[in-house]
Amino acid sequence: MRIVRFKADGTVRYGELSGESIRAFKRSPFNLGGKKADGPDYRLADVKLLAPCRPSKLVCIGLNYRTHALELNQPLPLAPLLFLKPPSAVLDPGGAIVLPPNSRRVDYEAELGVVIGRKARNALQGDALKYVFGIFSVAKLVSFISGVMTLLPGDVIATGTPSGIGPMKAGDTVEVGVEEVGSLKNKVVAVEDSKE
Repeated sequence: MRIVRFKADGTVRYGELSGESIRAFKRSPFNLGGKKADGPDYRLADVKLLAPCRPSKLVCIGLNYRTHALELNQPLPLAPLLFLKPPSAVLDPGGAIVLPPNSRRVDYEAELGVVIGRKARNALQGDALKYVFGIFSVAKLVSFISGVMTLLPGDVIATGTPSGIGPMKAGDTVEVGVEEVGSLKNKVVAVEDSKE
């Protein structure tokens, strides 16, 4: 099941994407227990795709990939290295990445993001996948993070970046793809270009 968040007829909805059509959910798909979409149908070409969720927080994992730690000449952490990003860091597909004027270097990175599907607090590693809104094996991260903070439906865990980071500049286009999920493409702009 491929879940998308989209805007159609002035309303933001969740839906199940199948080929070039979307069947909407009548209510939020979180905590539906695997129920199928039960709302109206839309053509993909007639809607605006949005970020897949509106998280209350983005939990990020630092140095989770050995190749990235080696690339930065950093030791691997003994436990997950957590940091947070604000919800405003989430962009819609095609949204502009605005370069902060006071940053000397902004790097591109590709990360697998896991969306939490139901409230998780002190999840056991063996039960952790029950809280994920998807089919990815991140049980240890969900278990560890939910022991530090409560995860709410729609929260995102960014599992860390593999090797291959590099600086971005205004005018660049960044594209990230995940097999069987799809790709995301965003243009990089300077602050003054974002005000147009």
